[in-house]
Amino acid sequence: MDALIRGRQAIWGIVSDSGDTYASGIIVKKSRKKASDTDFVLDDMGFVIAQVFFNQNDECDVNIICESGTSQPENGDDITLNGIDCIVQESDVAWDQKGWKMLNVKAKKYANLDTEA
Repeated sequence: MDALIRGRQAIWGIVSDSGDTYASGIIVKKSRKKASDTDFVLDDMGFVIAQVFFNQNDECDVNIICESGTSQPENGDDITLNGIDCIVQESDVAWDQKGWKMLNVKAKKYANLDTEA
């Protein structure tokens, strides 16, 4: 009997010489937080009188289980995590054994950035 893994899915694009394709895996752990860049408005004495928030984004950290032969997403790749279209910021392989590996992926979804090309 073959092993069966179920869970939420991650899908990312792969560009290759033979044509574009995609890879996928199962999300086994995730965290998501709302973030933004900030700046301050100062009065004439240098005291903060207002704070400006911009570049709102969702920061997603996920662990993905996939087959060992699956290509790892590259920085800047589009990735869909639980239906959220994000951009990969960094990824690494946590472990690789018995035909499976776990990827650690950090990705962001910017509020005003359309990832659909």
